[in-house]
Amino acid sequence: MTAKTEVYNSMEMELINLVCQSPAILNKLRKVLSASQFGVLSRDKQESPVSDKLANEQVKNLEISYENDSSILVKTDKRPAIPYDCRQLGFRDSRAKGWKFFVGILEGGTHNFNFGAAYSYPDGSYKNRVKNKAYDAGWKLCNDLCKKLMLFFAREYNMSFPNGFKLYEKNPSESTGERRFKFKIVKPASEGLAWDSEIHGRNEDQVRRRYSELGEAELRKEIVSLNSDFSLDSMVHNVAPDYIILAFRIGQENFSWSDATMQNILQGDLQG
Repeated sequence: MTAKTEVYNSMEMELINLVCQSPAILNKLRKVLSASQFGVLSRDKQESPVSDKLANEQVKNLEISYENDSSILVKTDKRPAIPYDCRQLGFRDSRAKGWKFFVGILEGGTHNFNFGAAYSYPDGSYKNRVKNKAYDAGWKLCNDLCKKLMLFFAREYNMSFPNGFKLYEKNPSESTGERRFKFKIVKPASEGLAWDSEIHGRNEDQVRRRYSELGEAELRKEIVSLNSDFSLDSMVHNVAPDYIILAFRIGQENFSWSDATMQNILQGDLQG
């Protein structure tokens, strides 16, 4: 036995004696050992996977609306409508096919989508059926979009999804294979409010220029002032006013504001 081994054995015995002298420590150690035997504890403990029911509730709590060709608005019952650029959702730019498909649904009258039949039957024979390439291409586009949206929801809204979860469902009022997204699709802010392209007596371009000239502290004060007529509760249940969204976009562009920054400002935080 080497000197190093003797030292380790001595330290081990001291530790055992210390544990045995303390009933509380000994009892706790027994519980830990018992739990580990049954797989209750693990170094790599993982959270239990989220259920389909919970994931559906989270998604159906979202309200999404078209803002313009390159951005959308997203709102929940706990957060006001926040603008997001197509790049924030993982798209190269607003010309990407997946993005055009998405905003087309947001702008559409029914907000449904349908890729038709998987096969065609030129001679009426099932044996000679022909695969519908547009059907496959449409579903590939849709599934790629859903992957991007779920990554975005997980990052920005701390959502989790079980394996195989789908963001869309069959429209129960249609029998033709129509699908719809599970989140709510609402009218854009400019349609939901009686806003006549003027903000406090000035048109949008003038207001944008004025906001762009403000420092960060001044812009924060401006938003707090604008929000004085709207409690957080009323903003939760109504689409956020266009002028607050405009001010926030300037903050994003000039000061790299995050969603958390906007939340703090709406709650009256002037310091950051």
